[in-house]
Amino acid sequence: MHASRHPERNFIGIERKLKRVRKVEKKVNRLDLNNVRLVRIEAAYFVEHMLPDSCLDVLYIFYPDPWPKRRHNRRRLFSPQFMSSLIRVLTPDGIVHLATDHTDYFEQMTRLVAADDRFAEAEPYVPDDEERTEFETTFLKLGKKANRLSFKLRESSG
Repeated sequence: MHASRHPERNFIGIERKLKRVRKVEKKVNRLDLNNVRLVRIEAAYFVEHMLPDSCLDVLYIFYPDPWPKRRHNRRRLFSPQFMSSLIRVLTPDGIVHLATDHTDYFEQMTRLVAADDRFAEAEPYVPDDEERTEFETTFLKLGKKANRLSFKLRESSG
């Protein structure tokens, strides 16, 4: 777990589903991690309404719900509004790391980042084997690949 390797950093885990929060909570407790807090909430709401300005150095968004049906696409986390929320909560050197196995959603996220001149692409973050999510481990076993994208604030943004 990334938090166990970086006890000097604080981590907030955001998840909508209680079952997943409880699963991560058990792991956090088993590893006796004091630098992790978990919140059961919609990520977009949390970022937009609950985080203070310039509070995040790094944001990891791994396997967000792709809402694959076209009629549900409006529920996806990534939107122009979410991008504006990121501007507010990221520190000047802030960076966002994304991973998804859903190609259509990945292409949408890539287009959003490319069209937003407040952000610049960065070297994608690739976790080592020990830090992979269960989703990614499962997808790799099924022969799927993780689409990765990282981006940061441009120096004139914020």
